[in-house]
Amino acid sequence: MPTLFDSSALITAAKFRAQGRLVIDHLLACCRVSILPEVKREVVDVALRLGYGDAVDLRDRVEAGSIVVLSGAVREPGLETALAALALEDTDRAVIHAAGQWPRLRPIADDHRLFVTATRLDLSPVCLPDLVACLAQTRRLSMDVAKALLVAVGPRYAKGFVGLSQRRLEERTGNAEDSDPGVG
Repeated sequence: MPTLFDSSALITAAKFRAQGRLVIDHLLACCRVSILPEVKREVVDVALRLGYGDAVDLRDRVEAGSIVVLSGAVREPGLETALAALALEDTDRAVIHAAGQWPRLRPIADDHRLFVTATRLDLSPVCLPDLVACLAQTRRLSMDVAKALLVAVGPRYAKGFVGLSQRRLEERTGNAEDSDPGVG
């Protein structure tokens, strides 16, 4: 599954561990993770200068070619003006433009404003927890790994947010009545 990560989802995937591995490494084993130069600049280049440890892990994966840095998307002036009026960050505007130009890439967006805007533009974004659920539902991730990933990233999200993704996993296994949508 080819994906296009926003900064927030990428940072989360690089900060949390499950089963002894970073979340990003579990994802790299089952889907193509792409980012834009603007996202790399923010979460790798600037973050390295500021001393963030997760930036080192991300830099290593970019340099190894595991995380693909795409060429920048062409920004359509009319859309750019509308996105700027919504006060979207530059990196988030870049993700919107790229997702519109490369529809095969699934936007993975944890930034709320980006997610809502991408949804309104019919770009079909998913948040990181729902990506994990989708990968398990399509058998690219085992259920055990998916559950561990959701537990691992749970502290990053508002209470109940990850619980919805956990519920999707439970529905697949027929245990929805045992899941707690308020978890996470």
